[in-house]
Amino acid sequence: MNESLLYFARHNAWASKTLLEVCRTLTPDQLTAPAAATYGTIIETFNHFVTAEGAFLRSLGGPLTPWVSAAERELEKYPEPWSNDEASEPVVGLDDLADRVDELEGLWQSFFAVEFDVERVCLLDLGTYECPAGIVIAQVFHHGSVHREQICAILTGLGVEVPDIQPWGFADATGVSRFVGGRTS
Repeated sequence: MNESLLYFARHNAWASKTLLEVCRTLTPDQLTAPAAATYGTIIETFNHFVTAEGAFLRSLGGPLTPWVSAAERELEKYPEPWSNDEASEPVVGLDDLADRVDELEGLWQSFFAVEFDVERVCLLDLGTYECPAGIVIAQVFHHGSVHREQICAILTGLGVEVPDIQPWGFADATGVSRFVGGRTS
């Protein structure tokens, strides 16, 4: 089972890295431009889903990174930070985000190297929410996909060509898939 979950983790990291590379071509104004119907600006959205992924991994029993710890300390200042517009996670730049995505990729590799109980109860949201580990894992990959698509929508609105970050694009880019029988697209 864990081997198949590694494909999710690999795609997740690859999609984030691919999108980060596109974002490196943007101006600071583009990275911080307000956006409608999304989590926030490009840089805020990236920070949110990468930090959340680290927190999800921690809830599953993975290590507590210094940057997740810093985000949790910030959120603890607010009652129910998930519903408080004033609460926010620290925002870092694209280089730090890339480092965090790389770190998470390795941490997921280590996590999935060992069997785990998908029914084990995990605590989230500063200990105020509990659910099975299998649901947390599903949320990790869903959450990242939703927010990457929001960033793609913002990029499209800016007139920037977005990369193919769906699993097919990952499979093609990493050489685990190919066209057969003379087909080229």
